[in-house]
Amino acid sequence: LCRCTGYVKIVEAIKAVAKEGK
Repeated sequence: LCRCTGYVKIVEAIKAVAKEGK
């Protein structure tokens, strides 16, 4: 579960970066 939470956090960060890139 801890790993899943960390993964979700990373995915959210990547999404935010992708949004900024656009």
